[in-house]
Amino acid sequence: MLNTFIGHRMEHVNSRNPKNSREEPSSVLLYNSKMGGVDEVDKMMKPYQNHKKILKWYKKIYFHMLDLAAYNSFVLYKQKKQ
Repeated sequence: MLNTFIGHRMEHVNSRNPKNSREEPSSVLLYNSKMGGVDEVDKMMKPYQNHKKILKWYKKIYFHMLDLAAYNSFVLYKQKKQ
C-alpha cells in the first residue's frame, strides 16, 4: 500500500492468540480503523440489491445509485428520529 501522508513504519499488532502477534504497516492499520462506514453500507445494502441480470452498464449504475440514495435517506431518518 502506497501513501504520502504516513511514514513507512511497521507497528506491532497484538491478537487474542499470543502465537499470532505480528507487525503490520501503519497505513494498513489506519485504513482498517477508518473503513467502518463503508463496511456498514455494504453490509446493509447486500440483502436488498437488485439481482436481475441487466445488460446495460448504465442501468446497473442507476439502480446502484438508487439503492445508495435509499440507504442515505434511511440513515438521515434514523438520525432525525433520535
